[in-house]
Amino acid sequence: MSRNIPSGLLPIAAITAATSAVLLYSQWVRTKKGLETIQCFDKNEDDDSDDNQNIAPPIYLDYNGTTPIQPEVTKAMLPYFTQHFGNPSSTHYYGKGPKKAIQKARASVASLVGGSQDGVIFTGCGTEADNLAIHLALQSHAAISNKEKIPHVISTCVEHPAILEYLKNLQQQQNIKVTFLPVSSECQVSTKDLEAAIIPNQTCLVSVMMAQNEIGALQPISKIMEICERHGVLFHTDAAQAIGKINLHAYFQSANSVPDMITIVGHKFGAPKGIAALYIHPTNTNAKNMLSTLSDPASPSMWGKSGGLLIGGGQESGRRAGTENVPYIVGLGKAAELVKHQFQNHPNHLEYLRNCLLQQLTKCIYNSDHDVKNPNNQDLFCVNGPKDPAQRLPNTLSISIRNIRAGPLLQKLGKKDVAASAGSACHSSDSVSISSVLKEMTVPMDYAMGTLRLSVGSGTTEQEVKMAAERIANEIHIQWKDNAKIMPCYQSK
Repeated sequence: MSRNIPSGLLPIAAITAATSAVLLYSQWVRTKKGLETIQCFDKNEDDDSDDNQNIAPPIYLDYNGTTPIQPEVTKAMLPYFTQHFGNPSSTHYYGKGPKKAIQKARASVASLVGGSQDGVIFTGCGTEADNLAIHLALQSHAAISNKEKIPHVISTCVEHPAILEYLKNLQQQQNIKVTFLPVSSECQVSTKDLEAAIIPNQTCLVSVMMAQNEIGALQPISKIMEICERHGVLFHTDAAQAIGKINLHAYFQSANSVPDMITIVGHKFGAPKGIAALYIHPTNTNAKNMLSTLSDPASPSMWGKSGGLLIGGGQESGRRAGTENVPYIVGLGKAAELVKHQFQNHPNHLEYLRNCLLQQLTKCIYNSDHDVKNPNNQDLFCVNGPKDPAQRLPNTLSISIRNIRAGPLLQKLGKKDVAASAGSACHSSDSVSISSVLKEMTVPMDYAMGTLRLSVGSGTTEQEVKMAAERIANEIHIQWKDNAKIMPCYQSK
């Protein structure tokens, strides 16, 4: 039986939040032409043109950066800004609806990896989830290990900063020892190197991302799981870039195993920014031992005391203090449902668009109105990552263009043509700094400085891909012409 909310009970904050959500909903719509931005405001503050309203927005090829909120997700969230505004910890009527919604969302998120809803901890972002995974592993190790031995963690040199910087910070404080494993020229870690790096009774955690965020390279997660299980070491993977592009449930089923801890990030697959989760697989031996240790009243590292990063109330079963962000949790759950239902053909469609983009770029770069000669038979661009396309994310194309500066190229394209990311290189007016990922892969400087990360998504169309390739290739030729001194093989017809 529905009830009307008493007039004095609807907080101003809830109304404001609901209004913001409606604006979010109006910014992104699905059309037959793909993803189209609606102008919600009178004018772009950064654009002095009076005709800005009549210019079509750039083609969006930065789905690895973030994804638009799915309309179904926003629709599911809205009631929890208004009608169901109660605190889920409250035992009265207004707390029951939000509490039930969180439980439903928890089950939906767990289903992404074929896990149990008891293992889901909602967090405010992927960085928090990554930090929490490391923190919990170290807390568990401290409770049972020899205090004379500093805990040892293994990771790679190409992880997200949420892992790299946190581990480096702990290492600088001399709290832990860290082995950062190198990667091959295809951006994949060696499982032999990983196993050789394990120190018996001292290595407490291995953290390797499932898909590298800049290159799209998939790591050998199933083999790493086997190694960690054999040595009794906790294994965490950041799956932020993989969810929505790879069927993780099927992947883990085929591997007959699930990582001990998995980071899940909402805005990478159609949920809003500001919501993520850490999944801890409760039936894995290593994860089970960690949870048991942290729940032991005799342990110095207890949930709700020093086991979690945020200490306070008993939310998330005492594992992450703070009143739950109900609307965003609902949004994450709905996005998880949508991902699960669209997987039959979605990865194949993304791969088709990625391949189409590469083919069209190759055609437009080599066969244009301009004449590019290669006296030294050098490739004009190279594709980064594993040579086997199946070992890359189906939606991701990382290319390095010879003698091009990605920063100015993307800045020019981003105004009206294509919205994409360098993804791997930072540019300034005086120097070019190559990302650590490209350095680890030993990509030559004359290619690395022109690296583009192009990523398609559910809203991308084949027409957009072909149009984007033409626009990118045209700007490349313009920059080559402007930089003729360093591109002597360039000639105009």
